[in-house]
Amino acid sequence: MRKRNKTICLGLAALSAVSLSSCNDVSENKEGKVITYTYNDGESSISTEDIMKKYLNENRNDHAKAFYDALYEVVVRANFEEGGLLASYKSKVEDKTSNYIESEKDTAEKNGTSWDDYLINLGYDEENLSTADREHLLYVSNIYTQMKEVVNDQFYETFKSYTIDSETDATKKAAQEKYNLINGSEGYLEKYVPYHVRHILIKNDASQDYGYSHGHISSDNAQKIYNVFTALANGDTFSDVANRFTDDPGNESNGKKNGGEYIMRSTESFVNEFKLGTYTYDVLLEINRTNDPYEYDFSEATTIGKSNSNKLDKLYIPEDAEEEIKNFGVTFIPYGVISEINDVKDKTTYNGEKVYEGDEDYLPRNILFNKYFQNRNIAFVTNEDAFTTQDLIGAASWNSSSSASVDGTNDGGFNKRTDGVSGKEVYTDISESGHYKTSGRQFPGLSETQKSNFKEITVKIDGTNVTKKVLCDNNGNPIMVVRNKESSGGIHLIVIERSAFDVTGELSFNKTTAADAGIQAADYSKYYTSLNEYYAPITPKDENGIDSTTGNPKWVSTFPHVKNDKKILPKKTYVQTTLIGPNSVVDDTVSNYTTRANNIADQIKETVKDYNKYEWLNDSLNIKLNDVYGVNVQSMVEKYIAKDRASSLRDTRKTMEDSWTNYSQSIKKQTNERKYMLLPEILATDFGNPELYKQGQPGYNSKYYDVTNNINK
Repeated sequence: MRKRNKTICLGLAALSAVSLSSCNDVSENKEGKVITYTYNDGESSISTEDIMKKYLNENRNDHAKAFYDALYEVVVRANFEEGGLLASYKSKVEDKTSNYIESEKDTAEKNGTSWDDYLINLGYDEENLSTADREHLLYVSNIYTQMKEVVNDQFYETFKSYTIDSETDATKKAAQEKYNLINGSEGYLEKYVPYHVRHILIKNDASQDYGYSHGHISSDNAQKIYNVFTALANGDTFSDVANRFTDDPGNESNGKKNGGEYIMRSTESFVNEFKLGTYTYDVLLEINRTNDPYEYDFSEATTIGKSNSNKLDKLYIPEDAEEEIKNFGVTFIPYGVISEINDVKDKTTYNGEKVYEGDEDYLPRNILFNKYFQNRNIAFVTNEDAFTTQDLIGAASWNSSSSASVDGTNDGGFNKRTDGVSGKEVYTDISESGHYKTSGRQFPGLSETQKSNFKEITVKIDGTNVTKKVLCDNNGNPIMVVRNKESSGGIHLIVIERSAFDVTGELSFNKTTAADAGIQAADYSKYYTSLNEYYAPITPKDENGIDSTTGNPKWVSTFPHVKNDKKILPKKTYVQTTLIGPNSVVDDTVSNYTTRANNIADQIKETVKDYNKYEWLNDSLNIKLNDVYGVNVQSMVEKYIAKDRASSLRDTRKTMEDSWTNYSQSIKKQTNERKYMLLPEILATDFGNPELYKQGQPGYNSKYYDVTNNINK
């Protein structure tokens, strides 16, 4: 190791020995000498030795990075030389740089600063330099900045295609499989695992309260919860309900509401309950599929280049967290409970008297909220009725409920349990596994329209398959409900518009909507939208109006489409949100389509910065660093690239694994707390009944207990 370090230091001292080798004329005659450019109407040059020196001075403690940065700059600049990949843009970057210099001179003059002082303030402060020398250095630096922008733009233009199946050139196809920004082995779909979701946030006062069992909501909170879920049950579109009710500040941008729409990428910061809860349901718990593409390796679902990682590998779920979350499963919120929370929202006294001096823990709205909504795991709203007092009292005692159905558990609720910490007996509605029963009866207040918006799903709870009818959005997507306490604390309602693992588009295909659009069952598969098609960053039309020959809008053939009787019908994608069949009449504006296309294009463009473009740029030039005093500097650079890539992947994995661990631990903590500290539902349905507050009964609290007056005034 010492010998190697010493050799590298010698390389710094003998910088003139650093040179380039190439089998291409672009740099063959330079041998570490010059790269040319036009400056002040004349040809100037920069030597590769100067480039090396600059980076080695900047990175004295990281020689590998220094050599890589230097080599990258050489390769970038070489590609703007004659014969280079970007040679046609050379005059453009030179003009932009000249304009930049003139603009900076104008700024200096307006500020009353001499041009020399202005350049010194920019960092070109080396002694014994003339103003012209300083300006020259600024020019050299800025033209490289302009070149890198062109590199990014052209990388995007070269690899933005949503499909590469039509590429016949083997070399180009191989490049697309590697670098394609949507489909490539490090592309948008593979690296970012995008979910198209919609979201409604209902903030509530309980976001500042303690734990999982003693939150307090206001009457207004209760009313809003009822209003939101009733609107959804009535069949209002999820996006419309979001625009009317959500407390999510992200629902509005530039004065326009977006219907709660997000593309949720795995690298972005969403609260765990939102992001990981969505993954949990979609990947781990939902089993209501007869032909599930999730069950096989993702790389086998498409012919374009994918890694050999399966769905769980892509989400970096640690095995222990996976088991913890799968074992717990989901919970359910009867629609009747939501109605009841609204009915009792202002109920604060019993026969005009306060319970326990008005302690808000004992208010019916809070007891119901804590039992059914204080869950960090995914929950669903069912079509069921709430329990009545008689249900909870039962034939013999309040805690026997033979009529209740069990949500995948055998140990149920409604019983006494010995507190493992205090050794005392406590009343609880929550089973040892953290679940509770629901009534099993349909809520009688549902209209026929509302009933149609509850659809059957099957999920796993404690390893048992449980089937319920749950509230869905207008597209038939189950509405997930989660609770979190952090900065966006409140109740989150989430629907998945398109899962990152619905590779073929079969699972998100709505057969009811298809029938309405005149699509025959035999043609369903033609209308499936693959993931790469779904995120195509292009518009389905570039001209408004109807085509007189087809009677349809002027759809373009470059967009993912189906041909029906020679008519082009665009597929349903992120940009084009409607399933269009032979009977559909849809004529959205080019402007709206363009806005959505630009939105996804901007997201995909962001990924350009994460690609190592050196390999792409150097593919034809084959520029390499020669050895320095026997040290294989080129190998050092290649190891640096591999290490940097591995480090980025490792950081992503660790962040996700930590999030999963924290999420699973919060569910475990939730279960432990709720099964001992949650006030039983009987205290809400039979609020104020003095018998419930006597010693030994479920409402007893030694803090307030008075043998002569259990209901304190």
